[in-house]
Amino acid sequence: TLLAASAKRALSKMKPVCAHGKRGDPSRTPVCSCNSSMRYGRLSARIPSQLTVSAFLNELCDNIREAGNDTVGQTIGITVNSSDDHIHIETAVTLGLLINEIVTNAIKHAFPDGRNGQITVVFQRQADGDAILRVEDNGIGYNPGDTPSKEGVGTGIISGLVGQLDAVMSINSDAGTAIEIKIPAATFDERNYDG
Repeated sequence: TLLAASAKRALSKMKPVCAHGKRGDPSRTPVCSCNSSMRYGRLSARIPSQLTVSAFLNELCDNIREAGNDTVGQTIGITVNSSDDHIHIETAVTLGLLINEIVTNAIKHAFPDGRNGQITVVFQRQADGDAILRVEDNGIGYNPGDTPSKEGVGTGIISGLVGQLDAVMSINSDAGTAIEIKIPAATFDERNYDG
C-alpha cells in the first residue's frame, strides 16, 4: 500500500539499525546494517538517538510525493516548513508515521477527479517547548458528517499516533482541510536521552 511503501522508504533513511549482544556482555559492540556500500561494520561511537526534524520531514514528504502522484496529469505539491530542532528518533518515527497517514489521506481524498492541489506540512517548536504540527491542503474539505459513523482505518491510525505523542488534535475545514496537532513539551523531554 501507499502507506507501507512511503513509510518503509522514509524509515529506511534512519539507518544504521543496530543489533546488540546480550545485556551485561562485555564484548557487546553495536553491529550496523547500513547501505549497500557497507554491509556490516563496527562502531566505536555511540549510536545517535536524535535527528534534525526539518531534514527528516523534507525527505519523508519527498518520498510521499513520489509514491502518491500516480494520476496522469495531476499535480499535488507538498511543501514543508519546519524548525531545525533535534528530536529523539522514537518521536521522529511516530511523527513520521502520523504525517505519512495524514498526507496520504489528503492525496487520496482531498483532490478527486484528478484536480491539482497543494499540501503544506508545518512543524514548529514553541517558546514553552510544545510543538505544533499542522498539515493543511487546499482540497475539497473534510466534513465528518459525510463519512460513515464507523471510524475508518486511517482515522484510527491517526488517533492512535496522536495518543502516542500525548497530543491534542483539531480539524478545521473552512477552506480545504487543516489538521493541527499540539504536542506537549513533556513528550520531547521524556525522550531526550542518548541511549
